Amino acid sequence: MYKTQEFATLCETTKETLFHYDRLGLLKPDRVLKNGYRYYSYNKYLDFLFLSGLKDAGCSLKDIETIFKDGTSKANISAFQERTLQISNQIEKLEKEKVFFEVFSEELSQMQETEKNKIIITKLPKQSFSLIELSASSEAAEKDNSEQLFDRFSAKPLVPPYGLCLNNEALSNGKWEVEGYLFIKGTFESETKLKVKKGKFAVWYGTGGQRVKISTSKKFLTAIKEEGLEIQGEVICMTMLEYLHNGNEKDQVFKLFVPVG
Repeated sequence: MYKTQEFATLCETTKETLFHYDRLGLLKPDRVLKNGYRYYSYNKYLDFLFLSGLKDAGCSLKDIETIFKDGTSKANISAFQERTLQISNQIEKLEKEKVFFEVFSEELSQMQETEKNKIIITKLPKQSFSLIELSASSEAAEKDNSEQLFDRFSAKPLVPPYGLCLNNEALSNGKWEVEGYLFIKGTFESETKLKVKKGKFAVWYGTGGQRVKISTSKKFLTAIKEEGLEIQGEVICMTMLEYLHNGNEKDQVFKLFVPVG
């Protein structure tokens, strides 16, 4: 048996909350001594979790009182099934967010260690993306690309896109043609998959907005050819710090990378 404070600690709540639930008749202690001391069994902890789950599902205390009175009614069973579905959806959302932030934090660490505005030849591991194809748009603003993306879906993606897949031929001519948006594998369901083989990559970190990205991309492709390398895939552009600088284009840090041989 647990004393009130011990039980409150177990439930990660306060004594005052337990007293309140007792007054409402939602969670009564198993024993109350003459001196007023209350004792709770472990089974009451399971009752507390049940009550908390109903609150998290959006039920008011008044709703919970009704549920407790109705017991094993069909309405309650339906409510519990709905809560189970809500929890499953929350777990799925958190798993996708976890994958995104793991990759994003690794990218930020790499950015801190890499010299900016200079072509770097390095080896990268195999990567898989979901590619959401868009109609090619010459020198389109990223906002317009986003509108094309979200027009394709009834619900907004759970995580931001990883980056853009750009057309190399257009970039060589100083134009910005977006082939599609890239999402990290495991964060977005799509029929189109893009696998980037592990091996040698040309990488460039730069700072600036849309115009800088366009001019840098052309410079990037030229620098790759000057290195005597052959481009073996489309350029990927990831705007890494757009979300952290309140839309200030001058502060946006972006990464361009492409497989080379």
